[in-house]
Amino acid sequence: MNAGDGAQYNDAAVHTGTGDQYFFHGDTEDTHRFLEHHQLKRDGSAVRAEWLRTVRQRFVCPPGHDERALRARLGDETHLVLTGEPGWGREALAQTILVPEGEEKSGLRQINAEDGFWDRDTPSAGERLLLDLRGELTDPLWPVRLRSFAGQVAIGGARLIVLLDRRTEKDLPEDLRGQVVPAARPDPWRVLSSHMEAVGLATPADEGGERLHAWLDTAGVGEIADVARRAGDALPPGSDVGAVTEWIEAVLGAGHADIDDALDASDGRTRAVLISVAFLEGAHLEDIAAARARLSEHTGGAPEDLPIERSSFTAELRGSDATVTDRRARFADPWRAQVLREVLWDGHPHLQHHVGAWVDRCVTGDLLPAHLRDQVARNWAEQVLRARRPGPLLERARGWAIQGHPQARLLLGAAFADRSEGHRVRRRVYEWSRDRDLPVRLAHMLIHLCAEDMVTTHPDPALVRLRHLSAHSRSEVADHARRRLRGLVSTDPSLFRAQLHALTTVFWDPTRRARDVHVELFADVTRTDVLDAVGADGRQVVDGLIALLERRPESLSALLAPWLAQPEHRLRWLVAAVHETGHMGELYALALRMPTGSLGPDELRRHAREIRTLLSLIDRAQGLDLGAPPVKETP
Repeated sequence: MNAGDGAQYNDAAVHTGTGDQYFFHGDTEDTHRFLEHHQLKRDGSAVRAEWLRTVRQRFVCPPGHDERALRARLGDETHLVLTGEPGWGREALAQTILVPEGEEKSGLRQINAEDGFWDRDTPSAGERLLLDLRGELTDPLWPVRLRSFAGQVAIGGARLIVLLDRRTEKDLPEDLRGQVVPAARPDPWRVLSSHMEAVGLATPADEGGERLHAWLDTAGVGEIADVARRAGDALPPGSDVGAVTEWIEAVLGAGHADIDDALDASDGRTRAVLISVAFLEGAHLEDIAAARARLSEHTGGAPEDLPIERSSFTAELRGSDATVTDRRARFADPWRAQVLREVLWDGHPHLQHHVGAWVDRCVTGDLLPAHLRDQVARNWAEQVLRARRPGPLLERARGWAIQGHPQARLLLGAAFADRSEGHRVRRRVYEWSRDRDLPVRLAHMLIHLCAEDMVTTHPDPALVRLRHLSAHSRSEVADHARRRLRGLVSTDPSLFRAQLHALTTVFWDPTRRARDVHVELFADVTRTDVLDAVGADGRQVVDGLIALLERRPESLSALLAPWLAQPEHRLRWLVAAVHETGHMGELYALALRMPTGSLGPDELRRHAREIRTLLSLIDRAQGLDLGAPPVKETP
């Protein structure tokens, strides 16, 4: 976050807010901190429910909008289009309309248009959908796709809200313009008050703080929420209004305008100290000194003096306006390090490559402990993404993953959450996931990233990438992806429905290749334990079975054994699908075969009961009503 003065700050975070009113979206580090604090990192449905409750708790309704009236309108028209400017909180408004208070566990399904598959989806009855079409829309056919999708929503009985930038509203199809709801900007003081209250701090007085007034005039609600959260981290609960106002004023000003001059006036050695402290603020003196020496090597600095002739390093730090407390170096101004990184990146582009090489050495060498490797990687990623140049980040993430460095996941996690470049990074990960020979370490890292991080904010794209990774040529990678998919769909009914629907679509679509992995994934999603866990809807499962048997009828023999162990009401689903596709003869013949392998007496008796139940269901489906049991029980 930076709110300094001068042209160098025009592209800083304070001027490019996302408009999100919930406090952790868009900041990967804070997202993970939130998830770990609530012990929810591996439970996507619980995360999203808590997230929606947080949204509602801190939400400030824009003037002229009535949540209940908009929800009633959505019920009548099935879809609405929220337009507005970045930073106006449209996403939070849409979430509160779609999910009434107390229904957060039911959740909603957030769809991003980046993968181009959203318009082929068939929503389920009652499903709540949020389609994000903000930002640059590179697909010229998006209006046609949107009209088609809105029609599917209406037919399916779902509810849809579309987020669209005001500048793109002119391209909407004529028949959708009647559903446009222009969003207004919420009162920034009320937004600040709501978020300050949530972190246990008083709201600055309305009449105080010139910098605060000027900043609030243009700040997005996501930026306001971020300042409040950071104030909660920095100040003790219950701090008085004066202390809070003073802290925010310092953050928004803090003498940042002199940083450019300070960098230009410093020599190479001092500049290296400034950069090292900026990227490693809070580190021990020895770590910063070692990092500074390596940075000098990468930037062509003068050779080091003899050790006995070197000046005091603490004196060098003080000369760079850094302070030393408990043998750790930091700047007195809590935001000077971040602003210095931004000024360096914008004002010295000739150093970006050298700083990147230095970061690479910090991460891949034995120079720094693990937590400082994380810190320097995260700070570098922040600048690369702010400059909207994700190429170096993707290159380093791939290389670090292949070498086994966990900081690769930090880079991609930060990039996934970035509003400007996230879609490009997620697209590149999609391309990687389709490579059946992707390096094993990189593939395993992507599986963890998709199953633990990406699924909480982009669930459908996460499932897509995991399905592709399930087709990897190395069995350990494919099995890992399938295990993670099973775990996700068995703990979250919305993910179960999405996975089953996607596989059904593959089987029905003649233009898409239905491979063995799709059959295996279908078997995974219809396992007894999965269906028990999610309370599966029989109609959707039968539709999937019909699609599978129409496309791959030979899969019936592989399906039968696990389905025999299903409860009778689910075995009826299989018989119904087989009857619908005309394969009752094959099913009957398979049922009469003796099981392979060595079975004990208990297994044989259980198998006989299962076959008797199946044959009875087959007879009923064919209109027969035999009085005697079709199969004599095995002793």
